[in-house]
Amino acid sequence: MSETESKDKTIQALQRQIEDMSIRVKHLENDNFLTQEENESVFLKYVEMLNEWRKKNSELEILKTHLEQRVQERTVQLENSNRALSEEIRKYQIAEASRKESEERYRMLFENNHTVILLTNPETGRIVDANPAACEYYNCSREMMRQMKVTDIDTLTEVHEIYEKDQGNKFLSNHFYSQHRLADGQIRDVEVYIGPIHIDEQLHLCSVIHDITDRKRIDEELTRVHKLESVGILAGGIAHDFNNLLAVIMGTITLVKMISKKDDQIFNELSRAEAACIQARELTSRLITFSEGGGPLKKVHMLDRLLRESASIALSGSNLQCSFEFPDNLWPALIDEGQMQQVVLHLVRNAREAMPDGGIITISAENVRIAKDENPALKEGAYVKWSVEDRGRGIPEEHRSRIFDPYFTTKSLGDIKGRGLGLAICHSIIKKHEGLISYSTEIGKGTRFTVFIPASIEEKVLSQRDVGQESEGVQGRILVMDDEETVRQVMGQILTHLGYEVVTTENGEEAVVLYEGAKAAGQPFDLVILDLTVRGGMGGKIAIQKMREFDPDVRAIIATGYSNDPIVQSFRDYGFKEAITKPFTLMTLKAAVSGVLSHGS
Repeated sequence: MSETESKDKTIQALQRQIEDMSIRVKHLENDNFLTQEENESVFLKYVEMLNEWRKKNSELEILKTHLEQRVQERTVQLENSNRALSEEIRKYQIAEASRKESEERYRMLFENNHTVILLTNPETGRIVDANPAACEYYNCSREMMRQMKVTDIDTLTEVHEIYEKDQGNKFLSNHFYSQHRLADGQIRDVEVYIGPIHIDEQLHLCSVIHDITDRKRIDEELTRVHKLESVGILAGGIAHDFNNLLAVIMGTITLVKMISKKDDQIFNELSRAEAACIQARELTSRLITFSEGGGPLKKVHMLDRLLRESASIALSGSNLQCSFEFPDNLWPALIDEGQMQQVVLHLVRNAREAMPDGGIITISAENVRIAKDENPALKEGAYVKWSVEDRGRGIPEEHRSRIFDPYFTTKSLGDIKGRGLGLAICHSIIKKHEGLISYSTEIGKGTRFTVFIPASIEEKVLSQRDVGQESEGVQGRILVMDDEETVRQVMGQILTHLGYEVVTTENGEEAVVLYEGAKAAGQPFDLVILDLTVRGGMGGKIAIQKMREFDPDVRAIIATGYSNDPIVQSFRDYGFKEAITKPFTLMTLKAAVSGVLSHGS
């Protein structure tokens, strides 16, 4: 029993006693049987009891007041608790709504994302769920995916490598590369991002997967491109020296051939050596053309001669025959002879590889006119259309869309011969000639490559016979400048043998002095041949400028071992009448010299 209840009962008892006493007093007073002393005693007893009652009642009032204060305090506490609880409920409701909204966003992101996403159990590696993009990628139904483990599709990575933990045994985000197997057995390169995620208060790992097969292939091709670009830079650095050496070798061979009889065995051997030098020149030119983008040095040529000579070189030592189909009135074409020879050599070698058991390769040419809008890849005008046709295996369907891609090859990485440039070089060269190369093929029947090259109907082609006639009885003084002594000597000897008076010098400064002195003495040079690049001295570009200051009509030929220089491509813009690239043949040198001298006269 509480203190308050006890006091209440005491007060109630006193009240009952007082009431009882009052009744008795009244009764006694009515009967008048009490004495005066007894009345006073009763009255005093009554007063005592009344005071006791008042005292108890006062205490009760105090307790009542205290109780009311306690109730009020408890009420305030309860109200505060209610408010706090309401706030907690409100926060919970907000958090719950946010959670549901987040889960809905996640669900939408998971379901509608085009990226492959997998949810996995981090302990077992089992796939808990897969989004539609994943099902489509792996070509499996959602039910099938949920029955699989990560290791069923990942061919490289172990589960303990996929799901890494920290020291606190918590799962970490992870990023790695691997290979995944599709339902059809195809293996694809993938990039995987993994991170922990809680769904319905349960820990999962979310894997975001990107297919990088094509990107990896492109990266590998770019790596090969960069490697070949490095080779190209190296080739550019050594091209001048290498071609100077070839110029000496070819020049020496030419000199010996000029004094030999055509029916001698040595003449044939020299011709074979000369053909090998041309192949070496073509190899250097291939690297420069593709890796550095060498532009064509165009001149008017007859394609029938070039096609015959190039095919003969490409088929040397093989068991194949070549059939030529050319009209008598085939138009000349404006081409870079060296670059076009590369195209012919490569197409014929392709045909040779397609026919390992021998057979006949057909090379044909014809004159065509392309009307406006007839072919979107060609401008309106006259073209020489030529083709190389084999009767070999044909090109497989899976290779056809890529045969002109840079560095595409069907050869293995261990097969060094023929790797790398391939038909991409042919495509690049023909494009720079404003032409077109295409092909048609049929498995088991063969392949035909067709090339369109702009014709040059108006210009006259200087044939070997014409050059020979124009060279007979020639006269003139020629100044040759080259920093390589052997090149100067060989070129001087060839020109001397052709009937010219030749003076040689090693740099541009001396050439300018000699040219100016000869002109002042009344014995001017009819032609100067200037090397483009001179180590540590004045090259042909500056030398021609100096000469033109006192002789605007100077006739000059620029010679270089590096055909990619812009001066060679636009030699007339710099004051030159002609350009030749080393190593050059006797025919090229005779044509250039006689052409400039004849034009000047």
